[in-house]
Amino acid sequence: MCEYRAKYALNAMLLFCVTCVAVVSFSLGGRAGDLRVQSALIWVLVFFAAMSGLSRAFVKEQEVGTINLLRVTCKPGPVFFGKALFNLVLLIAVLVVLTALFALFLNVKFQNLAFFAAAGCLASVSVSMLCTLISAIVAGARVRGTLFPILSFPILLPVFGVAVQATQRALEGAPTAANANLLYFLAAYAGASVLVSSFLFDFLFYD
Repeated sequence: MCEYRAKYALNAMLLFCVTCVAVVSFSLGGRAGDLRVQSALIWVLVFFAAMSGLSRAFVKEQEVGTINLLRVTCKPGPVFFGKALFNLVLLIAVLVVLTALFALFLNVKFQNLAFFAAAGCLASVSVSMLCTLISAIVAGARVRGTLFPILSFPILLPVFGVAVQATQRALEGAPTAANANLLYFLAAYAGASVLVSSFLFDFLFYD
């Protein structure tokens, strides 16, 4: 709850998104151009926002030493899912803000907003789960700011690649049924992320 009270992660992520969208808007004259560019730009910003905000999930506990108290008083499952849920809320908030900023500053219109929302939520589950796990891995490292994106990028690349495709389909207004395979992939990856992350965290928590 320290991160929530300080609002560090949320402020960092939202400030990053607002700054980047404003710079892109001024550079491109208020239009993002090709739909592929628009969809890729959205998820590039989500990735870097996640790298700036989600890496601190276990940093505070490691710095002040309360991680040992958590090991004594709590089970790993509630600790992990509490952190992951917090990160998930942050990511969804970032996506909502980005959608509004892209519509306002870059004149981006989602022809199938429901499809984008579904894809965004499923992708956010994977990102939040995996980033929470990786933040636990690098929390005690001196160079965690460098290690976190290095470890995150390979395992998040499939999620972002499919999310970009889904976003492009949403911008084009393609029917959901015709692109359900993208949602199936994101749902399967999200399920695997939940299972694998929670399983591995049990070992990290007591290490």
